[in-house]
Amino acid sequence: MRCSNGGCSTCKTAGIFASVLLSIAVGALSFLGYFTFAELALYTAFALGALAVIGVIAGMAVRRREGAFSCCLCKNAAQILTGGVGSFLFSLAALVIGTAVGSTATAVLLAAAAFFFFLIIAGVVCFAECLINTCD
Repeated sequence: MRCSNGGCSTCKTAGIFASVLLSIAVGALSFLGYFTFAELALYTAFALGALAVIGVIAGMAVRRREGAFSCCLCKNAAQILTGGVGSFLFSLAALVIGTAVGSTATAVLLAAAAFFFFLIIAGVVCFAECLINTCD
């Protein structure tokens, strides 16, 4: 059974749109000084990014050729991997630079890390939705 992505589904599109909106909000709140728990959020994004990459690689290693899990993982792996790698890298960069209130660089890095973090969440939600709907 070959992996047929079937184009961009409504769930993926909604997830990307929500990720963009939420990351803009995180960047604006960070720049204005209302995002007070930035370091905790960055450590969480860092850890979840690494976990997402490891989880998808492990899932690909143990999957069977047929079945709902294999089909759904194949359809959503790219989104989860992209979110995982981006979240890992941008949160690492933001942690190295530091989280200064009112800094444009910090706000941009936090917004980028938030985008990829929410992309992971959206990918996992799409994966679960696919499993529930038995991956047609």
